Amino acid sequence: MEDPGRPERLLDVLERERGAVATSGTSRRGAHIVDPHAGRPAEAVRSVTVVGPDLLWADVYATAAVARGADALDWLATLDGYAGLLVDAAGRVRATPNWPGTRPAAQTRDG
Repeated sequence: MEDPGRPERLLDVLERERGAVATSGTSRRGAHIVDPHAGRPAEAVRSVTVVGPDLLWADVYATAAVARGADALDWLATLDGYAGLLVDAAGRVRATPNWPGTRPAAQTRDG
């Protein structure tokens, strides 16, 4: 996955034999996802990558997580079979405990 603030930099690399990976956020298409509570573009999250068994649901969950905001990681952790990596508006990177990449769930990066 690329860093939404610096697309030439990778945040993590996943090796998958099966399943799906979907990313949603603002780095490529701008603020196109609406926060349903505020009625304006969601800005608390730069990107969310979701991995799981089904591409449709990985994509739905990634988009919903961006709309949900900074607390989306807690919600993603409750979804059976899915894991997420979130980059918040400040550039901090966090992952669900079951994240299959090389980045530990507790590791963060300021930037």
